[in-house]
Amino acid sequence: MKPRQDGEIVNAFHRIHANVMFRVFPHMVRFLKGQEVSFQHLVAMFRIKTAGPQSIAAIASEVELTQTAASRMVDRLVRAGLLDRAENPGDRRQKLVTLTDKGAALLAELPAITMQSYEEVLSPVSNELVGRLAGPMAELCRLLPEGPGERDAAPEDEDTSATGSRQTRGTD
Repeated sequence: MKPRQDGEIVNAFHRIHANVMFRVFPHMVRFLKGQEVSFQHLVAMFRIKTAGPQSIAAIASEVELTQTAASRMVDRLVRAGLLDRAENPGDRRQKLVTLTDKGAALLAELPAITMQSYEEVLSPVSNELVGRLAGPMAELCRLLPEGPGERDAAPEDEDTSATGSRQTRGTD
C-alpha cells in the first residue's frame, strides 16, 4: 500500500488556520473583555451549546476546574444571564446547566468573525482557483466528521457556499 502524501495539504490547512487565528484571537480578547467572560467561561458555554445540558461535574471536567470552582463559575454566568441552572428530571439531586437565549446570542457572534477572517485570508485567491477548489473542498467536508455545532447550523446554498462573496470581488 502506498503511503499517504498529505503533508502539503496539512501544511496548507495549518498555514490558513494560523492566519485566521491571528485575526480571530485579538477580536476574542476584545469580545471577552467587553462581556467580562473568560476563556474558560467560553469553553463551558460552547460545551453546553454543542453537547446540550451539562452537570457541574461535566463542566468542571471540560474546563479542568474543581467542582466547587466550576459551580462558582456557573453561578457567575447565571447572574450574567448567560446560563440557567435547573433540576435534572432524571436525578433531582443533580442540577443541569443550560444556555440562555442571551448566552446563545453571545456565542453566535464568534463564528461570524471566524468566517470573516477566512474570507480576508482567502481574498487574494483568484475566482478561478476558488472555483477549482470548491468541488474538492465540498467533497472533503462531506467525508469529515460533523463538527461541534454543525447540527444547529442552517444548510448553506451550495451554489454560493464555496464562492460566496468572491463573486463580487472580480479578481482573476
